Amino acid sequence: MPILKSFQYVSTPDTRRTPEQHRRFKFIEKLKEQKDLLSNPGYSRTVSKWAVRDGNRVREPHQIRVKPWWTKTPEGKTVVMARFGLKVIEFEKGKPGILVEQESQLPTTFDALIDAANAGELDQLLAGPKPKAKKV
Repeated sequence: MPILKSFQYVSTPDTRRTPEQHRRFKFIEKLKEQKDLLSNPGYSRTVSKWAVRDGNRVREPHQIRVKPWWTKTPEGKTVVMARFGLKVIEFEKGKPGILVEQESQLPTTFDALIDAANAGELDQLLAGPKPKAKKV
């Protein structure tokens, strides 16, 4: 027992993520995928799926294509439209696109979005609309 008495005991900290932290983490992962897609146009995400082989359920790797979040304008500029889930994020009312002069600036744009997400600047945009109050 003398060894156990030599320790200092404390309560464990809460390590669960808040919903805001979870949304940030998911959005940042998607932004990192976009950066990977920039450096490798054939990039695909690997997930595992359950399959039945010889009567047994096994997990198999499955490739999912990552679609780019950017597009070219007729003037030759690039527009980035960040997505969260199935919706495009509107940074300002009616303006979901970020204009990038050259495609070579896309990695710095994604880095800036990652920094903004880490700082919590996008929490309101990632949360989505608040539910409407029911009329009584």
